[in-house]
Amino acid sequence: MADRFRQVKTSANPALRLLGVVLFDVSPQSTAILREVEAAIIEHIRGAAPLLQPPIRRSERSAFDMRRMGLLAHEYEERYLDAESVPLTTRIEAARRGEPVERFSSAASGLANDYFEITKQILTIVRAGDRPPAAVAARPV
Repeated sequence: MADRFRQVKTSANPALRLLGVVLFDVSPQSTAILREVEAAIIEHIRGAAPLLQPPIRRSERSAFDMRRMGLLAHEYEERYLDAESVPLTTRIEAARRGEPVERFSSAASGLANDYFEITKQILTIVRAGDRPPAAVAARPV
């Protein structure tokens, strides 16, 4: 993508600017791979944009549920927290009676936080205009 960005900037749109790079679908357990990927991205983008942090974690259940329910990450988190506030015994009894019991990913809050942190950084960059904000930086590799 970095090569394509440079090609378009050079040939078609010299004013094109890359706001930042966000990694999606990252497994929280794959820290060594993440460091390698981040180092490769930083090398390829050559300072054209910051690598925004944190990466958006992988949560297949959350991704599936959010699409199915038409919810954003923070809305999904609210539904998860509401469901978790119902005592487990009440949910078990409802399931035994054949009542539908919604299940949510326990990664809901972490995922919502990932999106929140990325959004704050994007807004900081947009507000700063052409000045790179000090708070947005690539993770040390």
